[in-house]
Amino acid sequence: MQWSGKIRGARWPAASAAVALVCLATSATAQTPWTGRAGPASRATVGAPDADGAARLALGSLDAQGFPLARVDSAATYPSGTGVLFVTRGPTATVARVDVVGGFAGLTAGWATQPGAPYRPASLAADLALGLDRYAARGRVGARLTPRVRLVPQGESLGVDVTVDVFEGAAGVIAGVELAGARQASRAFASRVTGVAPGTDLSEVDAAAVRRDLEQTGLYAAVGEPERVLDADGRVVLRVPVVEAAPGVFDAVLGYLPPAGGQAGQVVGSGRVELRNAFGGGRTARVAFDRTPGLGSTVQIAASDPFVLGLPLRVGASFDGLGRDSTFARQTVRLDAGTRLAPGLDLTATVSREAIAPGRFGATSVDGVVRVRRSSAVFAGAGVRLRRVPGGLFTAPRRGLTVEATAESGVRRRQAPSDSVAAASVRQQRLTAAVRVFVPTFARQSLALGLDARVLAGGRGDDASDEGELFRFGGAQSLRGTDEDALVGTAVGRAFVEPRLHVDAESFVFAFLDIGYISMPAIAGRPADRFVRPGYGGGARLRTGLGLVTLTYALRPGLPASRGRIHVGLGFGL
Repeated sequence: MQWSGKIRGARWPAASAAVALVCLATSATAQTPWTGRAGPASRATVGAPDADGAARLALGSLDAQGFPLARVDSAATYPSGTGVLFVTRGPTATVARVDVVGGFAGLTAGWATQPGAPYRPASLAADLALGLDRYAARGRVGARLTPRVRLVPQGESLGVDVTVDVFEGAAGVIAGVELAGARQASRAFASRVTGVAPGTDLSEVDAAAVRRDLEQTGLYAAVGEPERVLDADGRVVLRVPVVEAAPGVFDAVLGYLPPAGGQAGQVVGSGRVELRNAFGGGRTARVAFDRTPGLGSTVQIAASDPFVLGLPLRVGASFDGLGRDSTFARQTVRLDAGTRLAPGLDLTATVSREAIAPGRFGATSVDGVVRVRRSSAVFAGAGVRLRRVPGGLFTAPRRGLTVEATAESGVRRRQAPSDSVAAASVRQQRLTAAVRVFVPTFARQSLALGLDARVLAGGRGDDASDEGELFRFGGAQSLRGTDEDALVGTAVGRAFVEPRLHVDAESFVFAFLDIGYISMPAIAGRPADRFVRPGYGGGARLRTGLGLVTLTYALRPGLPASRGRIHVGLGFGL
């Protein structure tokens, strides 16, 4: 059967009727088609099993458009299998008044349902949903808003009085923060990171701050909008959708140093295995090694727990070993602890013990002074760590800031520098700092700026630092364009600028300029010196099927292009 609808009422134009029938057509789901006509140029066809079904569709559509008194006058059928509905829309409905019983002031602010506005049931439903969201933000997730609608004739028009009865419910508390999508969804860890402890009043929970706190951990590639939901026990939790970053990473960097000074070319390299967020508790573990020219090598082992015994106290331990063939060996054991001052900002305290032992070559003397003296030292210090960069281990940030700085003071006891001078203890101070700033420039470009500094102070004359105590500098991880660990000094630093063209969230092409500063004391017969050394070049970091591949080519002034340093790195998540 084909059903056609004609809408009566001369005071409403046929175009309005056509709109109503088109909306009707898009909402029909019945099987037998019927056709609605509104004037000779308007036609809308929907499916309905009979005239009653078509009438329900027509009246529902008109009511949603603000014609609550619309009615079907009659229906006619024809031998051809078609049918016609005759519909009167009646007057349009306008909101006359809106009353709220039991709600807080400002509940209706921003509602579409306001006095003088056209009455639409869909708009009222959206307004009630907005009101429930406002109650949820106040910690009243059990609130209910019940509308009562009364039609009021107003001459040829129709008014609607809307009364909303409010049941606010009891003030709620939160049972914790839940991470949706995390492999190790530890509610306790998430609650500690965000500072939202179980039992916190819902009205005190800042969802934006919770999201920011999780982003600053660097453990998640993406963090969504938090929402309040009920868990299986009927308790309110703050559920945050996350995309977890790789829980671990392995990377290796290999470099080739071209022949120089009568020596053949050399292959150098470093590697790192790092675990992050072990067992869902934010714990980390790290093992790293570095192979440098001249049979030098370093190894580092470190581990930390951000919430020891459930307290907001991060405790870590590390071991660093450095060996320079037959020159000297240096070992450092370090303990550190930290507490959070603000999201992404930690205050740290450290204590370390360092021991230096000369090798056969290092124990030789130059002009009566031993090149490397045996010594031991204990340092204590304090520092800050600031991270304002979202994303995981491999994310290439376009905006953000990281700062890490530590100042230490300690006492070092050395063997005598010569047979004529007795062994003595000296007080030393050390400062290490690293700053990274990421600034977006154009649509797919950014600028990375950085500053690294290490300073050793203390002792005078023969008590000044010897070679085993100095900072080693140079190479792919410090001053690009120079040999690995070729520079030593009591004060070393680098400033760099690196424009980047981003390919995706992890890949980019870059150029760089490094400016290094080195202050060398007079050691082993060499005079003191201070100098600035630049390095420059370019490279790319690209996500491939093998992992994240980094290629860098670096030069320094005065070297031909054939003498450039090439470094290739490979990293992938575990």
